[in-house]
Amino acid sequence: MATSAAPGQGKIDVTPSVLYQVSSKVAGQQDPLDRGIKAFLDELARYPDGGGNGFVEDGLRVTLG
Repeated sequence: MATSAAPGQGKIDVTPSVLYQVSSKVAGQQDPLDRGIKAFLDELARYPDGGGNGFVEDGLRVTLG
């Protein structure tokens, strides 16, 4: 990554070792992110009216006009 190519030449200055490091870090984050989003969606499913179809939302509409 020492030098950058002139604009329009389409060259990428990345070594295989850097690509490997980045891909390893991304792969290491996939499982925690997957578990986190699944937990979030499971919790969200417990509140089907959380999107604005509930009695609290009706009261807020009356209050705010």
